[in-house]
Amino acid sequence: MENITVELVRQCLGNKFKSFYYLPAVGTRGGILLAWDATVVQLSNPHTTTNTLTVMVKPVEGPEWWITGVYVPQGDREKIEFLQEIVEVRELLAGPWLLVGDFNLLANPEDKNNAAINRRMMARFRSKLNQLELKEIHLNGRKFTWSNERERPTLEKIDHIFCTNSWEEDHASSFLAALGSAISDHCPLLLDLDEDFRFGKRFRFKAFWTKAEGFFDTVTEAWNPIPSVGNPFIVLDNKLRVTAKQLQSWSDRWIGNVKIQIFVALEIIARLDVAMDSRHDEDINTIQHARHWTRKNMILTLNHNDRIITGQEELTEVVDNFYGDLFGHALARAHCLDLDKLEPPSKQLEHLERPFLAQEVERVVKAMPLDKAPRPDGFTGRFYATCWHIIRDDFMRAMDMFHRDDMRGLGAINKP
Repeated sequence: MENITVELVRQCLGNKFKSFYYLPAVGTRGGILLAWDATVVQLSNPHTTTNTLTVMVKPVEGPEWWITGVYVPQGDREKIEFLQEIVEVRELLAGPWLLVGDFNLLANPEDKNNAAINRRMMARFRSKLNQLELKEIHLNGRKFTWSNERERPTLEKIDHIFCTNSWEEDHASSFLAALGSAISDHCPLLLDLDEDFRFGKRFRFKAFWTKAEGFFDTVTEAWNPIPSVGNPFIVLDNKLRVTAKQLQSWSDRWIGNVKIQIFVALEIIARLDVAMDSRHDEDINTIQHARHWTRKNMILTLNHNDRIITGQEELTEVVDNFYGDLFGHALARAHCLDLDKLEPPSKQLEHLERPFLAQEVERVVKAMPLDKAPRPDGFTGRFYATCWHIIRDDFMRAMDMFHRDDMRGLGAINKP
């Protein structure tokens, strides 16, 4: 894709991602996009080479660092040129550095499921990584990141994330995981820079608490003593944190046996998951076989004028020309509509810009799914719906500040 627009980025990533840098693709290959949410981080100082895009990352909280996105072509000559590129890029940067992307290179022999490995190229790659003092961030949940999706597939790990020691020290809680690869032969990688490894200690709001004796008294005693002065987002964050601690303490005292039962149930589920993993290898061939038949539905070649057409661009051109000749082409318009003279009816939309009303916010809160995935702080929709009469005033102060487009402190209520 040669041209990327704001509309396309927001459609793919969400409305928060209004700013971005990109390196255009060449045909159907390559291309690098780095987009960001300005309320969380700022990217600046872009620098591009043939196969890389580098920017400085400036988080709202935390030290600055550099990130380089890469796409490496398939040819050996281009790969060798790329290895020199990243050396030259590093010479321009000072400080922590993250190197990410589709390298089309193996870093270790175990990164491929067969022995057809270009060991000379792998040695070149490892030599440059050592020269740059880069280490690979461990990928959790997946051994390979690419498949040719054939009946007997070739599997490779060619998507990598490397970092310097200084970057790793600044992000000691980072966690790299693989996501599902339903729409691509590559699996997406998700790098969480602040993963919470304190399993079992993180607060989670329990649905049955609202029916237990003493629940509302505990919430009221935790919420009301904290003064509602200062930044509304910070106040809301402080009250939620104190309430979480008080609820956890109350639960430990009065509902402790339920926690033990939950742990037993979770242990049983975990053991069942381990048993399911043993079936994974048996199911892989079935899954890959299904993908193989899916790919058979694609048109790979066409016979046109006694010539075999291959390649997506040529196929597209031949098909377009065929149906263009069959159905004809649109003629230039002799007339057009002047919409201004049609005087379409206008809408009065001033009400969309007025401040939020407590009644409409309450309707939205109580219409939310009660027990779906909790917020980062562990509270579910059930807490907000059942305790609205306690938290309403502080919540509306935060909503008023949000309406004024003042986002200072908003990040406090979006982190665990």
